Amino acid sequence: MPQPATLMCRTFSVSLSLLIFLVLSDFALAKKGPPQWLKSASEISIPSELLKDKPDVVYLHDAAIHEVAPDGTILTTVRLAMLIRNSAGANKAVASVVYSEDTDKPLSIKAWMMPGKGKKGKVVEYKSKDIVDAVIGDSAGGVITASRRRLIDGSGEAMVGWIFGYETVLRDQGVWPELFWSFQSENPSVYSRLELRLPDLWSYR
Repeated sequence: MPQPATLMCRTFSVSLSLLIFLVLSDFALAKKGPPQWLKSASEISIPSELLKDKPDVVYLHDAAIHEVAPDGTILTTVRLAMLIRNSAGANKAVASVVYSEDTDKPLSIKAWMMPGKGKKGKVVEYKSKDIVDAVIGDSAGGVITASRRRLIDGSGEAMVGWIFGYETVLRDQGVWPELFWSFQSENPSVYSRLELRLPDLWSYR
């Protein structure tokens, strides 16, 4: 009699583990989709003064985080969400990160296309197969071997009233001790933010 009892106990243990795995798998699937920062950006109201010049796109979220390590290495995360307002704006739905093979390493690039307010449709989440990496050429048609551009082109799925968002993460060796950020560009921004995270005892100017 002890042997069947032991067998039942083992069977129950395996079944319970499988059940837990299935529940966690369903939870993980439910978590997929646009990140929270992009969902929040899609709900932002655009001030009327930003639309007076009829821009092709409006940046709903334009932010960068520079995290500096003690050895000077910089980890930069860029997040951008744009509302597409016309056909010309659709051509701007491109996620992009420029880097140097000598000093930089792109760690990730992700992008999403989602319906804006009042629009219906399915969210497009771009995959690794959609990523293109190319050498950057100079104005004379030559090749700058150290400079590359990694991108995801979402213009093919872009529609007026939809939102294209992306996130890039780049690690560089901090060769240049200056960081640049424009709070406004040719495309008006509703939300623009720069965050700098420094090691203890470091300062900035």
